[in-house]
Amino acid sequence: MLVDWEIHATAYRGQDERMTVAGIVGRCGELGLTHIGIMDHLAPDRGWAADGLKTIFADFEGLCVPSGMSVYRGAEVDITERGCLPDLPDVRDELRLDYVIGSVHVSRREGASDEQYVRRQFDLMMQVLTEPSPIDVLGHPWGGRLVGHVSDEMLGRLLRALSAAGVGVEVSPRFGAEEDDLPLMVGCALEAGTKLAPVSDAHAYEHLGETAGLQTVLDEAGAQTDDLWLPRST
Repeated sequence: MLVDWEIHATAYRGQDERMTVAGIVGRCGELGLTHIGIMDHLAPDRGWAADGLKTIFADFEGLCVPSGMSVYRGAEVDITERGCLPDLPDVRDELRLDYVIGSVHVSRREGASDEQYVRRQFDLMMQVLTEPSPIDVLGHPWGGRLVGHVSDEMLGRLLRALSAAGVGVEVSPRFGAEEDDLPLMVGCALEAGTKLAPVSDAHAYEHLGETAGLQTVLDEAGAQTDDLWLPRST
């Protein structure tokens, strides 16, 4: 099973014209992916309104999907001091979303130390891991920078909270800042019982299929198909 749960359809915001729904599905079919999620940001405070996703999902109608591939509707929302979007349940229903990725995109406050910045991100992530959680997958914790930045105790607490809330954690070749970061995340997630959600976070055509590069890390950690996150509708 070769999956990618974060593919941004950037053609609809005037960027990579090849990143249409049809273009993404066609290329991912050529690359042998079996499960993909097509999405974009849903963050009205930053100019990413639901109308953009409506335009993307309109192209799902009549879509020709290769045999053996499943295509899902996703959205990436911001995790802030206010949590996630207050009307997220209604938006999920309106857009018929299969899942939501929640990510912290905050900048470091002026004068904040590394330790304070890491702690702030941790606190933001933990506040949405209630039951039921408003998100299905946690996006790129700490931007993938773990070794030498995030303590084992803090990482373990986050992953156990994810497992308890039934929320998966992203793993991506884009967010393994150092060569030891991805194996650490994968190994600790498996130990905590947290499902792994491989993503490319592709915003451009040439990045499609990059989740294949995770396979060696997953194999070396002993990850099995049952350890991978899947939408509840699957």
